[in-house]
Amino acid sequence: MAVYLDESTYSLTEYESQIAHNIARILAEEQIKLNRESRSNSDGIKTELEKAIAYLYAKIRQAEGKSKNNVLSTLFKYLEHLVKYGKQIGHTGNVPKYYDSILYACEQYFDMKQDNATRVLTILGWSARLIRFYKQKIESGEVLPAIAPVVKSPPETKNQTITNQSQKFEIDQILDATVVKITGSKVSYQVGDVFIPNEKEPKQAKNLQEKQIVKVKVKVTAIKEDGSIKHVKYHSI
Repeated sequence: MAVYLDESTYSLTEYESQIAHNIARILAEEQIKLNRESRSNSDGIKTELEKAIAYLYAKIRQAEGKSKNNVLSTLFKYLEHLVKYGKQIGHTGNVPKYYDSILYACEQYFDMKQDNATRVLTILGWSARLIRFYKQKIESGEVLPAIAPVVKSPPETKNQTITNQSQKFEIDQILDATVVKITGSKVSYQVGDVFIPNEKEPKQAKNLQEKQIVKVKVKVTAIKEDGSIKHVKYHSI
């Protein structure tokens, strides 16, 4: 499947290029993990990402001459729908998990209310190109540096518990967090300037509020090999 790039209209800045590499790295690592679990050698995440890119490209074309303010939110809703109803509409195997991983990466680096759809299209196009590159490096045993922290927008100057994902963490460490988004039983947290999306909180989601100003406590339940946060869980204050 072709990857749609709008390179003639939009070229990547160094900041955007780093986002493209980060997304590719995240998705490559997730593909390897899922392949080990299913004992396969699939490139399914790359394939499904290219389908999402084609969908976004089509929506941008449809909006030509009109306001494109809602185009990016349409992509997020599309991905959320495929994650939630993937099995019901015929997706089998790891496909729903592929879309969950793609949605995770998009939520971590893009703001559907602020980002330009063409900008996101171009970044994702480069990410799709780079997934196999990172997958091969990881599978060959090459030790890669930690994923460089990139936030959606420049962080505000304020005291924060966590400044970036390069800091080392420990299992069961208790941290301050803010509830950013609630989707069903999944809660997305902001820990300092680090966005941690879609943590399963079946018992606590109904008791929390989106964008609540009062901070909650979360406990680190899993960390990556580089010592950065992988998962957190709500912890009663």
